[in-house]
Amino acid sequence: MNEYLTDSPDWPVAHHDFCNWRYTPVDVVPPLRRLWSADLGSSGGGETTGADGRIAKVSVAGVLRMLDLDGKCVWKVNTARKRAGMRPMQSPSFVGDRLLVPRKAMLQCFRVADGELLWEIDDTRGRGTNVPKGCKDCDFLNGVLSVRDGRITTASEFCILRTIDLETGEVLRVTETAPPWVVGAGPWALFRKVITRQPDRAVIGAVDMRTGHLTGEIDRNLRYASRFCWCRGKVFYPGGYDLAALSVETGKPDWLCPYESIACNGGLAIDGTHAFALRADGIICCRVDTGEVVWRSQPEPGQEYHGLNGAGTEITASPSYLYTVGRVSHKLKVFDKHTGRLAWAGDGSGFEVAPFGLSFVGGRIFTSGDNVLHCFAGSRP
Repeated sequence: MNEYLTDSPDWPVAHHDFCNWRYTPVDVVPPLRRLWSADLGSSGGGETTGADGRIAKVSVAGVLRMLDLDGKCVWKVNTARKRAGMRPMQSPSFVGDRLLVPRKAMLQCFRVADGELLWEIDDTRGRGTNVPKGCKDCDFLNGVLSVRDGRITTASEFCILRTIDLETGEVLRVTETAPPWVVGAGPWALFRKVITRQPDRAVIGAVDMRTGHLTGEIDRNLRYASRFCWCRGKVFYPGGYDLAALSVETGKPDWLCPYESIACNGGLAIDGTHAFALRADGIICCRVDTGEVVWRSQPEPGQEYHGLNGAGTEITASPSYLYTVGRVSHKLKVFDKHTGRLAWAGDGSGFEVAPFGLSFVGGRIFTSGDNVLHCFAGSRP
């Protein structure tokens, strides 16, 4: 494991780690059962995150709640500030005894134990060549990219990176990368896109986070662009028609794995040796080193996992299973990771959830939908 990955059985940051693997080392064995649901009053921004027996969720109104694994509220605080702009867009991040909460124009740091506000950065008023004339940059819209050696790295709407001291909240460095519009960012490289005159195409490139210099670029179809994962010196990019493995150093593709399916905007999970990408009608598993397809799941009649021409759902991997939510049915689904066969599907209203990311904390699954946070457990106590 490198320093940006974690073998934590919890979900301390969005997608589990700063490499966006969406991999949990603990199986939640089907059949699943719902343990409890909690009404949050309004749906929150980003995924549910958690560590050490606690989970954090931010509502649309900006109320940050810390819950225990049984759904009991430990504390809650109002994070809203009129000057901070929109509701929280990204997930809270657990970093030791601290909780980082990014907003459109503000980054806040709370103490996990009691919710005390330790520091906040209010709109550092970053300006530069990236920001179009007449526009105001959203300093923390793309959230926390990494935390390393007591230093936080964040990205703004227009690709301005900030290095911030975790202890004090002091902004240590501001780095402008080349062009605007962040597509994905990670510990080693920032990938950006620039829309061309063709509405279905764009250019993505690798930017060195230390210098902000462009190291390579490639013309790719971004119409159904999703997000990035980092593994073994490659950036895995789920596009509309194929899964691409791009070199971190150059931005050039090492391999392409076609979906052999209609265009979709599905999620991606990696377990270190294999990548699992959602197609419009199923799942594809391939090796991360060569792109060789190991298996493709068979479409279920009348079922559409991830929708067309719209936002897709996420997929999460564990040692034995893959977990996702049906785009049409909104039901939880569990697949055998080694064969792609459906192992279990939720039946009944108790398993209808929003078709977005699942979080795994303390051997339980958390997801929110219709303003309600749901907790599921496996067949084993």
